[in-house]
Amino acid sequence: MQNLSDRLIVRKESHGDSSSSYTGIIKVLGISNSDEAFKEVTINEFPNRGQLFVYSKFDKIDEVYTNKELFFINGYEDSPKFLPEIPSSAKYSVIGDKAEDPKKYQLCPIFEKNFDPDKSFKLVVNFLPITYVFIKSNNSDYVYGPFLLQKEEDEADDEYYNVQLRPVTHSELNLSNEYDKCIFKFNINQISKYLISDNGNNFVFNALVLLANTSIHKEVIYYGSNEDILEWGRKNIGNLANIEEKNVKDLFKHLNQIPVVNPGDDLKLDKLKKILVVVKKV
Repeated sequence: MQNLSDRLIVRKESHGDSSSSYTGIIKVLGISNSDEAFKEVTINEFPNRGQLFVYSKFDKIDEVYTNKELFFINGYEDSPKFLPEIPSSAKYSVIGDKAEDPKKYQLCPIFEKNFDPDKSFKLVVNFLPITYVFIKSNNSDYVYGPFLLQKEEDEADDEYYNVQLRPVTHSELNLSNEYDKCIFKFNINQISKYLISDNGNNFVFNALVLLANTSIHKEVIYYGSNEDILEWGRKNIGNLANIEEKNVKDLFKHLNQIPVVNPGDDLKLDKLKKILVVVKKV
């Protein structure tokens, strides 16, 4: 028996009638009545095809969401015209204004691309998610993120966008300031229960819950710009705080003052290595 007040995780599929923008179909992927967890659903729970029929105001969904991103539906109802013998008939229905945007840390898409966290990276996308995103490196089991997508001025064309990846601030992720401008590396096999799958595409249900789980191994990677890492160095390495921000040569001269890194302080070591890479290019 379905609870018709459940909050559903859904994706837009299609217009219900090609002649009308007010009706449509959405696919149900899960149920989530809290920010902490979700439950996947089966086609049997939402006959006949795991779908909901949007009987009115589908245009409100169509204008906001693409068919590549997930959102929430708050409550639904029985379809009075449900016909089990007709495959396209949906047992449950909803009005379009029941749709709800995910928060930035919810329902985050994972893009599969060639990715190296030590190199500048640009991405071409055909939609701009309202949430954070993660990147799964091609031909590997590793997932990186979360990131914000920053659109560049020059668009690839009318349907595609050139974007850059930017790290999410530590405060948005409820982390201490030592993690500012950092991303995290996960093994996808260890975070599977935090992922929603749909036709080969994966989404992180809640990035904050994932990051807060201390039982999951994650590698911290500094992902700030060259200017960011030099600024961190000026503030945190020996007596460099008084050196002019743009005087990279002075910074280079003082690198022999780098303090010994405590065992296990991999993040600080990562930052120091990045400073060396930056100043040696000057």
